[in-house]
Amino acid sequence: MNESKVSKRHSLFIKILLISILCMVVPMTISLMYANASVSQALHTESTRSMSAVAAEKRNEIDLAIEQIKVQSASIALQPYIVDYMNGTDLDKAAAVRAEERISQYLESVVQASAGMYENIFIVGMDGTIKVDGIGGGSAGSSVGGAEQIWLKEAEANNGSVLPEVAQPSPVTNRPIITNVVIIPGAENGISAGLLVTSIDLSTLAAKVNRTDRNQELQTMLVDSQGLVISAADPAYTLSLDLSKQKGDLLDYYNGFKASKAASGTFTLEGVRYISSYEKSTTQDLYAVTYGPSSLYTAQVDELQNRLISVMLTAVLLFSLIIFGFAKSVTRPIEAGAASLNRMAAGDWKEQVSVRYMNRRDETGVLMSSINQMQASLRKTISTVKQESEQLNLNAEATLGSITELNGQLMTVTGITEEMTASTEETAAAADELKFMALETEVAVQVMAKSARQGAAESRSIYERAAGLKEGTEQSKAQAEFLLQSLKYNLNTAISQSESVHQINLLVQTILGIVSKTNILALNAGIEAARTGESGKGFAVIADEIRKLAVQSGISAGEIQEVTEMVVRSVGNLTLCSQEAIRFLDQTVIGDYELLVQSGEQYYRDAAFFEQLLGELNETAEGVRDAIHAMTVSISEITQVNNQFARDTQVIAEQAGGILLKSREVAGAAGRTQESADELRSGIDHFRV
Repeated sequence: MNESKVSKRHSLFIKILLISILCMVVPMTISLMYANASVSQALHTESTRSMSAVAAEKRNEIDLAIEQIKVQSASIALQPYIVDYMNGTDLDKAAAVRAEERISQYLESVVQASAGMYENIFIVGMDGTIKVDGIGGGSAGSSVGGAEQIWLKEAEANNGSVLPEVAQPSPVTNRPIITNVVIIPGAENGISAGLLVTSIDLSTLAAKVNRTDRNQELQTMLVDSQGLVISAADPAYTLSLDLSKQKGDLLDYYNGFKASKAASGTFTLEGVRYISSYEKSTTQDLYAVTYGPSSLYTAQVDELQNRLISVMLTAVLLFSLIIFGFAKSVTRPIEAGAASLNRMAAGDWKEQVSVRYMNRRDETGVLMSSINQMQASLRKTISTVKQESEQLNLNAEATLGSITELNGQLMTVTGITEEMTASTEETAAAADELKFMALETEVAVQVMAKSARQGAAESRSIYERAAGLKEGTEQSKAQAEFLLQSLKYNLNTAISQSESVHQINLLVQTILGIVSKTNILALNAGIEAARTGESGKGFAVIADEIRKLAVQSGISAGEIQEVTEMVVRSVGNLTLCSQEAIRFLDQTVIGDYELLVQSGEQYYRDAAFFEQLLGELNETAEGVRDAIHAMTVSISEITQVNNQFARDTQVIAEQAGGILLKSREVAGAAGRTQESADELRSGIDHFRV
């Protein structure tokens, strides 16, 4: 049987083999890890020591180069013709010019020979003026702005020469430079004739230091105390990479400058991990940082680790073969015993255990002998059980056949009675449901008839209200038309009467004309009275009064004219408003009344239709109610008869069901007996004894 087979991963052979290999591999792995860690530490220490030596070498190169510059500057400052030129010894004007040209050419040759390391070499007088330079006179004649006194004090304090530790940006190229100042001795002891100043380009100076080794694995960069990269093998870092503004381990590495003048460590730059060592210059505030990728020593560690792994795998393979043979010799008899037991489980009892395994003198031999004895004992027992199970199966088959036939007849009777019972129950349920529906329909028809009667009465009321609404609407329309005609007539009469105001205006114009003429006449009368002398004075008084009366009349007439003009304007405005009101009544109100009259007429006709419709519906509902009531009585009688028939059929079905249950119990017992006999027979049939 497949279920009894042991999977490979659970086999005893695999377990013995795995445990043995595990006991061998674990100590070897621990040893490998320890050896790997020790070698890695040793290689890391050696790499750090080597890199520290390179950093110290680069620092010595910087210090040596600066020392050579100081020696060369001191040698130039002590040249006799330079000293004589600065002291003016026995030099006329022409000789001074020649000496100046000679010095300039000499300084230019020194600058050119430096291959860019010297930005400029110039001589400064004690007045701060540049006398001669090494760049073709480009800076000659300019002033150093008082710096000569500072340089002089520092040089006197350092045996006539000074080289500042801190680099400064060049005013010309903005590149980092340091200035070496040497005193040019005067004619008298203790008096300085001038200063020789050498501007040294640190980037060019460090170019030799920054050169990588022949394998291009180690690189060097110069960093000032502020963290700015002064010079580097990669031009992209020069004057752009500031370690003090970085983050992570690179900033931690820079902070180590403050704690120690020389140290080793690691940092990450642009995603690459580096091993590094630094040394501080003894003459300048600069740090020579030598660094290389961590793969310099990890590659060696990986190579050694691969070799150790190869040795370990070879040893594991060799010992595994030995353990394999030993485990196989132990598990082979056990596998043979398991195979024999599997054959017996599958029903094959003929093949015996191999004598070769039973004759072994260890525990496996005892196990194989026991299996062989068990096989012989069980073979005899199975033969007996097989004979008895065959006889039991024959008896069970005969009993089960008789009970099955009886069972079939009872099931036929039971099925018929159940069908009759179900049919009668369905008929009774349908009758009850039909009766219930009829009652509900009768109630609904009664409600509908009542609603129809109420609707008929209400529709009559609506009909009467519609008639009243129609009559009222027609009267309102007639009154509105009469009001419109009256308004038009009164308005036209008022407008025609307002024309008299224009007559007043004309009369005022006439009065004003008479007043004007009277005024002129009174004036002429006054003139004539004056001519007549004393006899005309009385007439002159009368003429003057007439003139005054004419003036007063003119004023009154003017006021009357203003009032009449105002009245005319008001009448015009009133006329426009009245015409708008008449137009609204004529076009809108009369139209609305006409629409209302039409709506009342339609409402009146609809009310009459609904009154007739609801009356007919009431009569129909009364007839339907009577018919449904008669149908309900008939359904009740049918339901009573059907229920009695269903009860009788149910009694028959229950009795037949009881007999069927008893028969089924007997058949079940017979079936179980046969099943037991079949199972017993099928259980021993596959045994081959």
